[in-house]
Amino acid sequence: MMESSNKYTVMKFGGTSVDRMDAVGDLIEAGIGSGSVPVGVVSAFSGETNKFIQIAGSINQDFRKFERPSQVAAYFSEIINGTVERAGKLLERDQFPESEREGVLRSMEGYLRVKVLDFAREILDLYPDNSDDGRQDILIEDRVVGLGEIFAAYVLANMMTVRSSLKKVYTDINLNDVLKINKRIDGPIDQEKLYTQISSQIAKRIMGCVSRGELAIVTGYVGFVPGGILQTIDRGYTDSTAAMTARGLKNLDPAAHVKLEIWKEVDGLMSADPRIVGNTVKLRTKAHYDEAAELSDLAGMKAINPHGIWVLDGQGIQIHVRNTSKPEGPGTLISMEDDQEVDGVRFISGKKGQTTFRVSSSKMIEQKGVLARIFKPCADLGISVGAISTSARTVVFSVDSSSARNVALVDVLSGIGKVEIKDGMAIICCIGSNLNQQPMDLKTRLSGILAENGIRVDFDGGDGERNITFVIKEQDHDKAIRVLHKGIF
Repeated sequence: MMESSNKYTVMKFGGTSVDRMDAVGDLIEAGIGSGSVPVGVVSAFSGETNKFIQIAGSINQDFRKFERPSQVAAYFSEIINGTVERAGKLLERDQFPESEREGVLRSMEGYLRVKVLDFAREILDLYPDNSDDGRQDILIEDRVVGLGEIFAAYVLANMMTVRSSLKKVYTDINLNDVLKINKRIDGPIDQEKLYTQISSQIAKRIMGCVSRGELAIVTGYVGFVPGGILQTIDRGYTDSTAAMTARGLKNLDPAAHVKLEIWKEVDGLMSADPRIVGNTVKLRTKAHYDEAAELSDLAGMKAINPHGIWVLDGQGIQIHVRNTSKPEGPGTLISMEDDQEVDGVRFISGKKGQTTFRVSSSKMIEQKGVLARIFKPCADLGISVGAISTSARTVVFSVDSSSARNVALVDVLSGIGKVEIKDGMAIICCIGSNLNQQPMDLKTRLSGILAENGIRVDFDGGDGERNITFVIKEQDHDKAIRVLHKGIF
């Protein structure tokens, strides 16, 4: 039996790591030897989420013709067979006795089929007349996508129990019911209260598992999120679950030492995307929470989902980004401390697919509440704003080009002033510490590097201390990162 501990290591594994069940098991068992209680949080197997999304689309399209749960469950047969086949190959590679192997696989297949039938009954019970209340598509997609983590956690728990060199028992903890489906949610959601409650429920389930001497493998999906988990948090939502798991364990036992490990197929946080700058890239073994928060919103350099950073803000929990393939490496430790050895710009990253809005009017001069009139509609339409720059008569900002609500935003802003729109733009961010205390004006230096290389800056922004931002043409994105990286490092 495993004794309880006041040290916990929450270990989040992405899809490509989950595929390597042998490595995941070894890493978790190594955690036991360190005197900490490891808790695994898993994504779906790599590539599976896309399959579940396709299934959700098919179910939504055919929804009105369903009469029995078995008709809905039939859509999952192929993915269940593939999951069982995956487990069978691992057992075969381990030379597990064939007679026992078949029994394990039959039990696994039965469990997975029960889970999809449970889902089918739930959906048909919610919509007994096959009608759509306006949320059906999102709700079904949410529940179907969540099955990916349920499948992965169950298979991993069983496979790691079979393979465990320490004879430990792994138990899957299904968080599918943490958030109950509420068909009518009135008024705004208190996010702080909601995620505190979710964190508490997760922690209590894990502690029940620990008290039995078992190791918890937790699903990355926590139930139906209002507005849809993919739309509200995005496909990195398992990072958020891992963050809530760490937060819940810390809140349950404030004296406990809780650390969150994010296991990926990269060495840690790099000075830039190595696919762009090549072998000149530098591993940052330390990063401040503020730096991670800035990077979390940028493609190619995301250590953890932005929502996960929000969940852990002020909780005093360190995040360690590590490489599943190179567990001996230092990785990147994210904490509230700056790396004193590397001051100034430490990361250069960017994001393509941006549209800029430039709102201009002489009537804006010395007019109170102008910014509220511009940015409140963005919030009302669910549009996230990136870089911002202002002057007496002009406000310019960037948003994600993919938002279908950008057209509606144009209509609203036209009532304030002249609106100019530019598509095909990108954000470039230079992120670090004490940027406003460098020997020379850093923004001028960075702008000069871009200008020398023929890259025109549309506008700049950032807070000046942690982040200096440039908005440029998307076609210059990679080149800008390369020349800035070479010029600074």
